Amino acid sequence: MIPLLTAGGHRVIAPDMIGFGKSDKPTERESYTYSNHTAWVKAFMEALDLQNVTLICQDWGALIGMRMVGLYPEKFARVVSANGPLPSSHMFKPELVQMMGQMYDTLPTPGKQDLINAFRNYAPTTFLTWIKYCYESPDFSPRDVMEMSIRGASEAELDAYMAPFPSEEYMMGGRMFPSLVPILPKSADELAINDKAWEGLRKFEKPLITAFAKNDPVTAGAEMPLIKFVPGAKGQKHTKIDGGHFVQDDNPEELSAIVLQFMKDNPV
Repeated sequence: MIPLLTAGGHRVIAPDMIGFGKSDKPTERESYTYSNHTAWVKAFMEALDLQNVTLICQDWGALIGMRMVGLYPEKFARVVSANGPLPSSHMFKPELVQMMGQMYDTLPTPGKQDLINAFRNYAPTTFLTWIKYCYESPDFSPRDVMEMSIRGASEAELDAYMAPFPSEEYMMGGRMFPSLVPILPKSADELAINDKAWEGLRKFEKPLITAFAKNDPVTAGAEMPLIKFVPGAKGQKHTKIDGGHFVQDDNPEELSAIVLQFMKDNPV
């Protein structure tokens, strides 16, 4: 997407999430928390003195980014959420979180084929299987994850996704990210922070659109709270895009065109 957006005359900043890319990364598991990831992104934005940001966020980019928008709205001018919800206790009530914790505890540790089968036959336990695979499985490999997730990735592309992880000790960011989604009992404090962020989002009047994929079972329907409760989403051109979970890789042309038109329609 970067050359498409810069060709439209815009500056694009795409930071590595800590634990990914070739940036330095902690190797200890306990360094990777939702709050730490948010603090790292906040420090990054402050170091570059980024203002009037148009946030384009997907998956964990949204869990971090939308939390940032809710807590620090003054930094942002516009928001594009693509497969990017922000979980709250309104979506994941305590009884549901407790039930999911109990279900997680009963799941066996899955291997790669177990995960493939789980996503092929998507069920309520599929995301929990995904968490357990990343957190515990000796089979875990970022290369395999991307091969399962991205349509038609070449061998060279898969090798590039694997390049930042020369050995197991560098994989803790990838192992931890799924389990940091605040849907299990251990994440109650993080869900409370998201609730506070939602207080900010409910007052966020700057432009916000959703551009979710048509074929992503993970986030299907999760755009509706943003459309319903964020004031800046009212009257905007929300859309559905052909693609799966990693929609920015499946369909960068359409998503980039939507972003460019959104910025044109909502000038800073």
